[in-house]
Amino acid sequence: MSQDPTMTMLFAGLDSARDALRRAVGAVQPERRGERPAPERWSVSEILEHLNLVESAVTSMLTRAIDDPSASQTGGDTEPLDEARLLDRTRRIETIDRARPFRGLDWRQAWNELTETRRELVGVVSSTDAATLRRVRAPHFVFGNLDGLDWVRFLAGHEERHAAQILEVAGV
Repeated sequence: MSQDPTMTMLFAGLDSARDALRRAVGAVQPERRGERPAPERWSVSEILEHLNLVESAVTSMLTRAIDDPSASQTGGDTEPLDEARLLDRTRRIETIDRARPFRGLDWRQAWNELTETRRELVGVVSSTDAATLRRVRAPHFVFGNLDGLDWVRFLAGHEERHAAQILEVAGV
């Protein structure tokens, strides 16, 4: 059985983003991964915790919407994800409170939790198809009403955005 090309590309995007994040974290000396580069900037550990909070929330939303289509928010068309805006590090995006790191995790602990969350996301997305994901609707506070496919694309782009931020911390 061959897999839907849309789903293949979705998983490839997630894998590519995770590889970029792994390389970025590796570019920062382990002893510096808990240090903030400036008072208002996050450390590598905090970035990893933030990524986990966001990915966990999206995974939960997708799970609910797939398991119970009435849980998917309706009303209005979806907007295509503005990936260029998402990846543009010249424009700061202030996150919502519930996505701010707060636990003070060590970078290893944050990485392990993010790895587990990715496993859960892949399991949820693997259990469905592109048509079902297209029917999922939920708003993003910056990017508007996204469907499930764009939510997964968002997670990949979000990870790439923060990989670039980590490289800035590393001075690369």
